[in-house]
Amino acid sequence: MGILKIKVTDASGADLAGQTVKVSGIDGLQTNAQGMAQFLLDASGAIEIAINGSACWSGDVSALARQEVFQQAGSGFTRVSS
Repeated sequence: MGILKIKVTDASGADLAGQTVKVSGIDGLQTNAQGMAQFLLDASGAIEIAINGSACWSGDVSALARQEVFQQAGSGFTRVSS
């Protein structure tokens, strides 16, 4: 896979800075002013993505695009792009 970029937005699509994004096996990172966090991942294997402590996606790395967008939905986040 290489680098995975995760963009976090609010319910209306605006960038959310300062959100904690964690990918299993990697320390959590804070989103920047553009709502982005970047992770270096292996080409395959099962992972889980959590935002602010709530799991929002799990599966094989190969099912992810190089950039994913997660939008706020209620008390959590939902994957909106692939």
